[in-house]
Amino acid sequence: VVASRSLSHLSTGSKGGEDPLASRRAGSTVFCPTLSAHIAVPAIPPKYLRWLKQRRLATKEVRNMMRIGRHKNVVHLYEVLEMVQDSKSTMFLILELVRGGEL
Repeated sequence: VVASRSLSHLSTGSKGGEDPLASRRAGSTVFCPTLSAHIAVPAIPPKYLRWLKQRRLATKEVRNMMRIGRHKNVVHLYEVLEMVQDSKSTMFLILELVRGGEL
């Protein structure tokens, strides 16, 4: 996997001991001798990274609820539906209806 390797071997054609990725902008390309190819070095927006982290946490909670299964002290999760649109994603949790008392 290329992503887990060090990026120090990448060459931009610059001379000296400059960091090859220091001057790169979003959407730029760099030559990778290991792959013998030019690769893209995109800049990932921080907003997207935050969204990924939140989604990962939500799916972890859903996984834990599914793992518990049926228990008298836990609201049962029947199903998870996800609606993906151009600019957003919405998760719908189909839960057991609990009547009366306090939660």
